[in-house]
Formats: sequence, C-alpha cells, structure tokens
Amino acid sequence: MMIRQICRLSKVMLCNTFSINEILHTKDTKKKNRFIMMIAVWTLLAVMIMSYIVVLSQTLINMKMGNTIPMCLYMSVSMLILFFSFFKAGNIIFQKTSYEMMVSLPVSNAAIVISRFLTMYITNLLISFILIFPGMVVYSISTVPSFLFYIYALFGIIVLPLIPVTAATAIGAVITGISSRMRHKSLVSSVLSVMLVSVILFFNIKIPTQTNGMTQESFQDLAEASTKDIGHMYPLSLWYNNACVNTSLKDLLLLLTSSCVIFILMVVVVQKYFSTICNALNATSAQNNYKMQSLSTSSQLKSMWSREIKRYFSSSVYVVNTMVGYLLMVGLSVAVCVMGKDAINDQFGMPDMLDKAFPIVLAMVGNILPTTSSSISLEGKERWVIQTLPVKNDIIYKSKILVNLTISAPFYVVAVIAGIIGIRPTFTGAICIIIVPAVLSLFSSVTGLFINLKLPVFNWENETQAVKQSASGMLTMIANVVVCLIPAFIVIMLASSFAFPVMMAACIALLFLTYLFWKATLKIQMYRL
Repeated sequence: MMIRQICRLSKVMLCNTFSINEILHTKDTKKKNRFIMMIAVWTLLAVMIMSYIVVLSQTLINMKMGNTIPMCLYMSVSMLILFFSFFKAGNIIFQKTSYEMMVSLPVSNAAIVISRFLTMYITNLLISFILIFPGMVVYSISTVPSFLFYIYALFGIIVLPLIPVTAATAIGAVITGISSRMRHKSLVSSVLSVMLVSVILFFNIKIPTQTNGMTQESFQDLAEASTKDIGHMYPLSLWYNNACVNTSLKDLLLLLTSSCVIFILMVVVVQKYFSTICNALNATSAQNNYKMQSLSTSSQLKSMWSREIKRYFSSSVYVVNTMVGYLLMVGLSVAVCVMGKDAINDQFGMPDMLDKAFPIVLAMVGNILPTTSSSISLEGKERWVIQTLPVKNDIIYKSKILVNLTISAPFYVVAVIAGIIGIRPTFTGAICIIIVPAVLSLFSSVTGLFINLKLPVFNWENETQAVKQSASGMLTMIANVVVCLIPAFIVIMLASSFAFPVMMAACIALLFLTYLFWKATLKIQMYRL
C-alpha cells in the first residue's frame, strides 16, 4: 500500500517538476513552443558542459593524471549537486503549501517524505549521468579498462546523489530553522546561504601554480598529491576512484554502504519528525509593537526600485542564484592578486593572456545571471498588483534594471580595484577593466529583462522553478557567454596592441544592442502578460 502511495506521489512531483502534464494536455501553442525552446536551451547547455568535461578529462590524460579522472568527476558532480540543491532541498522536502495539502490526504508521512526524497534523487541522478558519462568515456578510451570498471562505475554513479541530497536537506533545514523565527528571516536566510556558497566556491584544492617543464615523475607526484588531497576532503570520491581504477570491491562496498546508510538514516529521521519539523520551520512570530510614524513620499521610480529591492532580499533562492556571479567576479580578482598574474599566465602557457582577456573574463563571470532574468516571473500569481499600479511600463522596467545594477555595483568596484592591483595594467588596460564589465552589466540587465518578458513563468509552485529552471535564465546566461567569447577569442588570437581597440569596438556594439533590446522591451505591455 505504501509503495503504491510513494509511486503515485513521486510520479505527480516529477510531472510537476518537468511540467509534463501541462504540456501533454494544454491547447495553448505558446506554452508548447516555450517548452520546446526550454528543451533546446537545456540540451545546448548540456552539450556545452559535456564538451567542457571531455576537454578537462583529455587534459588530465595529457598531464599523465588520467587515473584521477573518476575521482575528480565524482567530487565535482557531488559538489555541484550540493551547491544547486542546498537552498531548494528544504523548500521541497518541507514545503509549507504542499504539506498542508498532503496531510489532509489518506497518505502516510513516510510516503510523503520518501516520495520527495525520491524526486530529488531521480533529478540529480539524471544530472550525474549527463556530467560523468563523457569523462568516463574519455577515460575508458585512453586506458581500455576491464569489464568490472563499467560495473563498478555504474553502481558508483547510482549512489552518487545520495550524500549531496542528504547534506543539502540538512543544511537547508538548519538555515530555514535558524532564520524562521527572526524578524528578517528572508534576509538572514539569504546571508547564511551566501556564506555557504562562498565557502563552496572558494574551497579549492592545492595545485601547483606552474606546470610547464614538469617531468613525467613530477606529474605522477602531482597525481598522487591530488588523490591524497581529494581523498581527505571527500573520502567517497577516493573510494569511487579506487573502485573504478583498481577494481577494488572493498572500496565499492564502502561507497555503496556509507551512501545508502546515511541517506536512509536521514529519510527515517525526517519521516519520524516530519510534522514537527514542518510546523517548526514554517512557524511565524509577530509582535504587537507597531507604532505609526511619519509618512514620506518619493518618485515613482524610487518607489518601484524600493519595492523590487525588498522583493529581491525576501527570497534566499533569488539572492543566492544571482549572487554567485558577483562572488566569482570578486574571487577571480582576488585570486589574481594573491597568485600573481605571471603564475596564472605560465599555467596557461601564454605570457600576456591575463593582460588581454582579463576584462572580458571578469565581465562574463560577473554578469552570467542578472536579477532581471527572473524578475518578471517572480511576480507570479501576484502580478495583478503591478499591473494595476498607476505606473508606466518604462518606470517598472527601469526599476528592475536598477536593482541589478545596484546589487552588482559594490562587487564591481571591489573586483575592478583588486583586478587593477593584481594585473598592474597599462592606462588603456585599466580603462578596459573599468569599462568592459560595466557595459556588459548594463547589457545583461536589459537583455535578461527582455527575455524574461518574452518567456515568463508565472505558474511556479517554488521560486526555484522561476529563478533557475526557466528558459529565460538559461537563454540570458548563454547570450552573456556568447557576446563575451567572441571578442575574447579575437583578443587572444591577436597581438596585445589590438586588445584595446577590439574591446572598445565590442563595447560600442554591446551598447547599440542594449539600445535595441531596450526599445523592444518598451513595446511589451505588462497588462498583456
């Protein structure tokens, strides 16, 4: 009986996650076209990531470090799942709206909990196969392993999502629990989430700053050191590596047993205290200390900007997803200051690589996902509020763009200052570091808003669907990467003297495209959404 409940609940959640029922039964051609476009975007993104993994795996093989491929892939995918799951796991497992509906149904708490964990497991398992498969293919072609390699590798991938999902659920519950009874709980949750993201992003492995001229023995020592370091950080990846490379049954059993036991213990604990945890996490507190103070007025643009800022910080998912690029931008500049540009140039084998490409790389990393790419979708079922305001569309659009520029400004300033200190560029190089990220920030703000107006998602049940699982976010990300890669490729191929004119020409072209997108945005009427 409970197995049937689990299967049905899991089926419903998976259908809702991928909008399968809506696409199969809707008669709205626009929704079907959006679904097809979203599939195309996700396919393109998957191909890009798989291509990167193939290149990375081949690089490790060329460096005589091919035996570390299974370990590196296993740890990277695990960290990726943890990174993308920790701020949504708590919402999915302990979601308030669905909890209130589920407890009224003739289903057990165990069935509800297991179905939710199973849904997260299946989606992350799909991601695991997509990411690990190309790297393991490259490894198997280069080493021609035994048949047991494929069996052990398959079993390892099957249990890969268990630990990250378990950790993400615990972290999400802790963050929600800490912030749930605080006055500014959304802001506290956002700060805690950003802190955790910062730790994950900047927690790196010790690698040498220079690999040129290393002998085969040096590469073997590097592989052994990397294996030891990764094994200390994440023992499961070491067990997986030993199981695949050395066909060690002992390590495979350790991996399978530890992953399953920890995951099952988490499921048992959650289902036992499910109602208590949900009630505690979703509890709210209020104080009867409201005092009427003086009221103030402001312009329409400032009022709308203030409204958007408050909406931004009210969602930890929104903050964390859009803050990643800004954190990476600052981290990149700080890394250049700490490591030195010469060490990084030597690592890439190009003595002037950073001098030429740093402004474009900084711009691309910092503006990969602007807030505007999901600002329209997040209006959700309350979009009628903004539609009924006596405010013109251009004021609404400008306020959303200003929010993205406001959030990115402090990170931009720190990154530019640190970048100039680390690169020590010429006068024209410093101008590029200052101007290029600023121009791309404006371009990505307007482009993200335009795409989100064209591809809004209003029927979301969880903010995660609107922020990171929408076609508008993916298209905006791809657009920002493409407009950066083209000038970056040209700059790297040409001599250093051509870097400044190429970047200035790219900035002029981007400003012109920004103007065109802004004019097209103004033609879209909010009340038609």
